Amino acid sequence: MARLGGKRVKLIEKLIGSEIKAELLILFHSNPELVASLDDLAQKIGRPIKEIRKEIDEFVKIGLINENPVYSLNRERDRQIQEAISRQFIRDSPISEEVVLEVPEKRWTGIGVLDNLLPDGYVPPLSILVLGDPGSNRTILCQQFMRESLEAGQLCIYVCCEDFPDSIRKSLADLQVDTGYYENVGKLIFIDCYSSLIGLESKEKLYVDSYSLSALSIALSKALAQQERLGSATVILDSFSPLIQKCGVQPSMEFLRTLIAKVRVFKSVCLLKLNRKAFAPSLLASVQDIVDCVIEMKVEEEPEGLKKYLRISKMKAARFNTNWTSYEVSPETGLVGKIGGS
Repeated sequence: MARLGGKRVKLIEKLIGSEIKAELLILFHSNPELVASLDDLAQKIGRPIKEIRKEIDEFVKIGLINENPVYSLNRERDRQIQEAISRQFIRDSPISEEVVLEVPEKRWTGIGVLDNLLPDGYVPPLSILVLGDPGSNRTILCQQFMRESLEAGQLCIYVCCEDFPDSIRKSLADLQVDTGYYENVGKLIFIDCYSSLIGLESKEKLYVDSYSLSALSIALSKALAQQERLGSATVILDSFSPLIQKCGVQPSMEFLRTLIAKVRVFKSVCLLKLNRKAFAPSLLASVQDIVDCVIEMKVEEEPEGLKKYLRISKMKAARFNTNWTSYEVSPETGLVGKIGGS
């Protein structure tokens, strides 16, 4: 368990160790929807800015207050802290007893156009929906994410639902990924759900016949079992669209919930692709509601030709920019931000 600032801290003191902290907590609990700048907070509690800056920064460090760059209450973190306090008193522990706060691990994707929208990175475990138009290069984004995960030493599991694993290996090779090396050391695993669809026998160690969701769930569990040895894993579901079309909406949604639960248990990351023009808005909304993060990608016709944009419209436990950002695609490097694009 990580320690905040390298020290064991007293939870009560972190929350109400000064009059200013107590006043700030009362202000945010009385107005949980409040979003305010440092100047606004100073005016509301009648304190000089220099006196509250240190106190509010401590709340930001433990995740109780969001800074974006204005301040707002992180309700989920507040709930966790209140539960920790409750457990402390239930155990009849004295107020001075030390409680260790676990600092969430933050990562960056390694993809510049995405990291520019995530000033503080992201916090695993995380389920990411890559929701986009045809031709928006959702596959390349997922494979680029996987490349960065492999280079970081993580286990990567690629579920092939729309193409042969060998075709995926070729496109990964275009992104300078040595799939042979990573497979030999056990850090890259393919699950083949595609070969049986056209009546071919799979060459992969893990494969699924006829889009059986229960068999796919078992295959994923077998692959994720390697996570204990290799650390955090990244799962690419390429893509979720054929599972919905072949297996039906309700079974596919239950499978997705199970997959996300497994990702959380293994403290890992999952990316799933979905064609946003192939399904009803109500279905898209349901999937977006289940996942932790949504990356939207679109293609628009403009006077100078087709232009591609992406944005992050949802992200759990991290600051993010929702602006549409233009990007270009290179077969060797993947997605790159377009200079001057917005």
